[in-house]
Formats: sequence, structure tokens, C-alpha cells
Amino acid sequence: MWKGSKAKKIVKMSQLQALAVEDIKKIASEINMPDGAVDRLLEILNKKHTVSEKNTTKKKDPTSGKKTVIKTSSTTVKNKQSTNTTKTTTQKKDKKDLTKTEASDYYHFKSTPKELAHMYNAKKVDDPEKARWKTAFGASAWNPGNTYESRDYSKFCRGELKTLLVKHLQFGDDLTIENLKTSGDYTIVSSRGKIKYVHDLKFSFTFEMFDDDNKKISSGELKVKDIFPDDECDDWEYTWENKKKENRSEFNKAKKIFEKKFPEICNEISKLCKEIRAQVIGK
Repeated sequence: MWKGSKAKKIVKMSQLQALAVEDIKKIASEINMPDGAVDRLLEILNKKHTVSEKNTTKKKDPTSGKKTVIKTSSTTVKNKQSTNTTKTTTQKKDKKDLTKTEASDYYHFKSTPKELAHMYNAKKVDDPEKARWKTAFGASAWNPGNTYESRDYSKFCRGELKTLLVKHLQFGDDLTIENLKTSGDYTIVSSRGKIKYVHDLKFSFTFEMFDDDNKKISSGELKVKDIFPDDECDDWEYTWENKKKENRSEFNKAKKIFEKKFPEICNEISKLCKEIRAQVIGK
């Protein structure tokens, strides 16, 4: 608007205010100003009512002598548009006030239809046993068996495994164990009425070997991992490290002593896992 108005030396709103509606429309037409923008400008200048009055013509009713007001089609269209805008604004406001649960069909479970509601009426139970909560075997008290459930006994199992290893890795003063560490997971999973016992255990320790004069002749470290259910000790993964490389033969002797113990330890680990299962599940 201002390009065309500047050509006529109009630079302030007060100057536009002083012009007649026809003059304003003429300037707007010269600069190809949209009708909607013209209406908005007239509204800002408080000249909109002037247009409405001019668009309204009065005609005499020849039969009654009363004046009948007939509105032009343009005014009717504008009124319809303003009504639609009001409706849309109200709908937006209403939707804005709603929570996510109320606004979305995805999050909101609709009420049960009246014709089906009677199916969920409370029923009297004569036999208390029929109303007793049924828990799935091996699951928690709240779980009837249709819910996935995972219970973690890793910390307990690691502690029991350490106690077991200390007991079975005793070789006297000739071969000593230090820095014994246990890690891994032990989980009981209940899913679709079935119980699964999943464990993946690991342990590691350092060792030292001495001769008859109590002189250290060998030292090393062993790391064992991938101890899975129903595995034999041959399936475990072993990592040996010789820390006194000049005495390779003595290191191999110590290694053989440990290897003889592994089948026994494997059986004990299997028993341990079954004992944990019995304590938790009762079988």
C-alpha cells in the first residue's frame, strides 16, 4: 500500500484516515491490493461500517409501506465466512483444552456400549476356590502367566559362585589363588506359561606356584567366560597368561593342575544353578 500512497505524498496513517473510502479503494486498486487486505485496512481505519452501510439499500414494501432492508450478496458471503471462522476457532480452542488421552482415539479407550455392558456386571461366587487368583508356575504372585516377566538373581549367583570357587580351588602352599573375581548374569524368565533359566557366568584369578624351598617358580592369570546352562567345561572359553615367561614348564604344570579341577567345578556350578532355581521356583 505504501508504494502507491507515497506517490500521492501519503506517509502516515492519519493521512489515510482523512481520505474517503472511495479514495482508499482507488489507491488500493492502482497497486493491485487484494480485497481481503483492503477490508482489513478499512477495519483498522474504522471505516468498515461505512462500507456496510453503503452495501445496505432500503426499499419500500408497496403493500405495507414499511421499509425492508435487503443485504447484498457480498455482505452475506462475508457473514458466512466470519461464522465459519468463529466455528473453527471454537473447535481449535475446545481441542486445545483436551488432554492427549481425550483428543486421540489411539490413547483413549471408548466406553463399553450399553448393549454389552451387562456382560461385565459383578457376579456372586458361591465357591471361594473358583474366585481364587491363579498364579502361573514359576511366576510372581501377581502374574497369571500371560505377562512377560524377568527376575534378576545375578548378584546372588555371583556371590554363591565365588564361595564355590574358593572351596574347590585349594591346592596347599605349593599353588595359591589370589584376586578371585566373579561376574555374569543369572535370570529367570517367565513367558507364555513357560519358565526359562538363563545364565552367562565368568570368573578370573591370579595364581602363584612355589618350590619346596618356598621360592616362586611360576605365576599367571586365568580368565574363564561363556559358562552357559548345560555346558560342559570343554565349552568354556579360557584365557591363560604366563607372567613369568622364563619358567614355561612350571606354568604348564600349574595349568594342568587347574584343568583337572574344571570338570568338578563345572558340576558344582550346575548344582548351584539348580539350587537357585529350587529356592526361587520351588522345583
